[in-house]
Amino acid sequence: MEPTPILSHKLVDRCHVILPDTPKPIGAIYYDRQYYAYVKCFPTVEIARRKAELMTQRGNTVLLTRIPKGLVLWVLEPDAKPVPKPVPKSASNPVPKLAPRSAPRSASRSVSQRFIV
Repeated sequence: MEPTPILSHKLVDRCHVILPDTPKPIGAIYYDRQYYAYVKCFPTVEIARRKAELMTQRGNTVLLTRIPKGLVLWVLEPDAKPVPKPVPKSASNPVPKLAPRSAPRSASRSVSQRFIV
């Protein structure tokens, strides 16, 4: 059996996906036109390769990516659906400019008089 490939984290696109059996989005990567869901981060190559081999023996397709803290294990999720990226607020809700006031409000009214409905 070939060892699980270790990719630079720069070669994959990070994203979030929804899986059929999970209510919340989870971290994932997009590589070679497929989604891989986050499994776990490991501090050493030896441990990461051992866990990857276990998952492969159970019928999973996995990848490892290298990060400064170690290696991250990802499992192929063919049924994953990407979570749409949110539109930045500045693009979807531009702040309206307020019209200048024509005359200052009367300061003579008390606080209770200004809030009477």
